[in-house]
Amino acid sequence: MVPLAAAQPTGEERLIGDEELFFSTTDSQGVIRSVNASFALVSRYEPSELIGCPHNILRHPAMPRGAFKLLWDRLLSGRPMACYVVNLAEDGAYYWVFTTITPLDDGYLAVRIRPRSRHFQDIVRVYAEVRAVEQEAERAGAGNRAAAGLGAAALESRVRGLGFADFGQFITEALPAEMAAHTARQTRAGDSVGAAAGFGEILAAVDALDERFTDLVGLLDTYQSLARSLSASSASVLQASHQLRRAVAAARTGSAEQAGQAQVLRTVAEAMSRPADQTVETLTQLTEKLDRLGPAIAALRYRIALARLHDDMVATLVCDMADVGHDPADPAEPEGPLSEIGQLCDALGAGIDEMTRAMEAVNRELTSSATLIAKAAEQLTDFRRFLAKWRLLVVRHGRTRELDPYVGPIDEQLANGYDQLEGLQDLSRHCLKGITTLDAGSMHRQLARMRAAVRA
Repeated sequence: MVPLAAAQPTGEERLIGDEELFFSTTDSQGVIRSVNASFALVSRYEPSELIGCPHNILRHPAMPRGAFKLLWDRLLSGRPMACYVVNLAEDGAYYWVFTTITPLDDGYLAVRIRPRSRHFQDIVRVYAEVRAVEQEAERAGAGNRAAAGLGAAALESRVRGLGFADFGQFITEALPAEMAAHTARQTRAGDSVGAAAGFGEILAAVDALDERFTDLVGLLDTYQSLARSLSASSASVLQASHQLRRAVAAARTGSAEQAGQAQVLRTVAEAMSRPADQTVETLTQLTEKLDRLGPAIAALRYRIALARLHDDMVATLVCDMADVGHDPADPAEPEGPLSEIGQLCDALGAGIDEMTRAMEAVNRELTSSATLIAKAAEQLTDFRRFLAKWRLLVVRHGRTRELDPYVGPIDEQLANGYDQLEGLQDLSRHCLKGITTLDAGSMHRQLARMRAAVRA
């Protein structure tokens, strides 16, 4: 096979259809094994030209090397990744896609959609800045690998400027947003055609899975809202508990100064400080746990969005086969499209398993957060008992004038902390009531139904 020559950019942009999905598979070295009709149509290459060709034949010179470095770093760790990519068609036109890539046993499976979310405009500007950094390094004599490293660092820096911890977190947020924008424009009018052509069982399984994924997205919207409320509330309670501990420390110092006349005041004040300290420690643990809960929910949303995209790709391949008159009952028909559906089933199965693990982890975090909230409430109740005893002793030993200045700040911070903790407890109870387990068995049954239809 004669290697394809890279096209020369013309500056013309080609927009892809709202509902179009591009599909391709490559081996572990990035050599193309298969493409679908939409991929070939927009790239202006014949499928036969692309198969066996390195995928980087489509690389546009405006695409930062650093983005590909970050993409491959994640893929080589065995995890799926997504990225905004500007590609170069055979006729020199450029087109943007949001691409998802999933590792297979011996290669990679990619599904692409038209980028639509608010993140897209941000990344177009960021990519231009990053590519300028790389080109400057290249002009100074840097090789491709060094330029890619500089580009990756620049890309990470700029997405932090957008409010993300790193490029991975940016993509974790971008994929669900892009999938939501894609789904909003989707009609999949070809489903009835596909069903009439003999693929109805596959499409029925696709729709059943999509229904379950949609339910999960709704559940995670609720989870995410609760997690944000819990995080904000716990931060407020922690701040109040710090202020309470400072007020108690001042009272302990004042009580120590009265130890010559009433040693018991010092003893009780020191005992009173322990549950105040413990409350701060517990709420600190809670805040740290809730800081991890948000990213865990975001990662689960990412997995669900990827599974929905793979499920939708199955329907698209079925409708493509129906459009060209593929007869699933004819043994003379090529097995390529059905083999690709089988690979998507593999990716879906792995995704469902990962979703299950992620959902279990999120539920554990929610449950353990509720336990910490209950523990903090018990510790604050213990503190109130010691406080009541200390105040009684202050009066009994005639030390009101000396210690009364410490009482007001303690009462104020205690009331503030207790009110906020009650709100946190209400949120916690709401979370515990809303915890739902993922019905992985039902999803795997639909996937098995899809596989059986493919085999048939």
